[in-house]
Amino acid sequence: PGGVLVVAGDIAGPGRSAFPSAAYVHGLLHGLTASLPTLPDLQALAELVLSSCARVSVHQAICFLLFRTWGRNGVSADVVNFGYPDPVVLAGMGTTTALPVARTEIVSPTGGQGTALRFQLRGNWAVLLASDGLLSRLGASDDEGGRAALARSFRGPRRNEFFQGAFSLSENPVDDESLLKISWRVWDDERELRLDERQERSGFVRRIRDRLLPLIGEDLTDRFENCLVEAIANVI
Repeated sequence: PGGVLVVAGDIAGPGRSAFPSAAYVHGLLHGLTASLPTLPDLQALAELVLSSCARVSVHQAICFLLFRTWGRNGVSADVVNFGYPDPVVLAGMGTTTALPVARTEIVSPTGGQGTALRFQLRGNWAVLLASDGLLSRLGASDDEGGRAALARSFRGPRRNEFFQGAFSLSENPVDDESLLKISWRVWDDERELRLDERQERSGFVRRIRDRLLPLIGEDLTDRFENCLVEAIANVI
């Protein structure tokens, strides 16, 4: 309640041999979080998971993210990361700004080095969690290059098509690959609406349509959309 918890992990071991360990981690996380009455302490949760896994010789890289609403049209995110690639934060999409708040180095009970990070986002944004195998391939064995390539792909005009070709079966991946995208889209009431820009005009009409459709049905929504498009055309 009051937030969204996201967990991404990379189990040690290739392919199918890691399935039993992955099933153990999945069951452990489900048992720990399914009935939480309040938002968890991320570092305590991460340390508990890592300690439990170490006792049964399950080794992994794991990243926890907790998203909570913050202010007006804002979201804050706490990140506790042990060994997984840091999230790629796509801010600056439209009026979005990313405000880093804190970053500290931490140590797990098993001696692993980790990072605790907090950031705040407003407007439209996306957070990408990619495994090191995917980043390495996209960056030609350079993870930082892979992060840059991933960010460019999701900022470009064909960003919605990335998932269709990101995991092409024509190539045999050297390492397991995964990608998770968490996004947030809002309308910023404080920003001037630029109706002379086609993309922004289309987005505005689409948002109005999405809001009206469940309220008044398709027929009336179509009529309203046609009237709105005509009205906008008369003022630009």
